[in-house]
Amino acid sequence: QVGANGVSNRIVKWDVTGRDQMGCPINAKDTTNLLPSTNTVSVADAVGNREGTQVAFKYHDMHGPDAPADDESLYIVAADGNSQPKLVHLSNITEKELAGMRLLKWL
Repeated sequence: QVGANGVSNRIVKWDVTGRDQMGCPINAKDTTNLLPSTNTVSVADAVGNREGTQVAFKYHDMHGPDAPADDESLYIVAADGNSQPKLVHLSNITEKELAGMRLLKWL
């Protein structure tokens, strides 16, 4: 499982080791941070691919108090926590359009 607490500056991966009697996941105590510890930029909507090897997420760089609220980019990062995020170049979607979207599933 991958989690980003709504809008946060962290994306954390943890293993689900089972289910409790109510069907809720039991998470392993160890976690993997997927972003560098120096990241201060807001990220949201983390979605893993089917293979579990990459995670896509929205990245919102505030650029200070005058930054537009819809200045977002799409990035991917390896799910092992050992690489830098890479910008995904979107040719048919503007930053403003991306800001109004939610990432639900990686197809």
